[in-house]
Amino acid sequence: MKKKFLALTAFTLIAIVSGAEGISWEYFMQNSRGDNYYVDFDTIQHSSSDTFRISKKVVPEQPANYSSLVSSIELDCKEKGIRVLQETVTYNSGDIETFDRNEKWHSVHTEDEDDLLLEFICSLKKVRN
Repeated sequence: MKKKFLALTAFTLIAIVSGAEGISWEYFMQNSRGDNYYVDFDTIQHSSSDTFRISKKVVPEQPANYSSLVSSIELDCKEKGIRVLQETVTYNSGDIETFDRNEKWHSVHTEDEDDLLLEFICSLKKVRN
């Protein structure tokens, strides 16, 4: 719990600094496979009182047929949910494909990779209130 609190505090500071400098993609975390996650703090916006829309980018560490995956996602702070609205895949060949997902909401659990992201983004709401 203490480790999670420290991580959230660090991410809050990054968000404040990056907003002041106008930086778009900021490193957020690395998952157990070594994939690097980034968040575009400039795209964070309320879609309702309890939900946020953001852009997240995943760069795979292990060899894959793509070099990055950018997702437009919506996070529900009250219901602890997430859904993917759109994904853009940049392949190693240089080709780019965009897919409209408009997924249904699904719950985020403690062991999910998006749990820390959900907690952090929702903590921004508390800081602003």
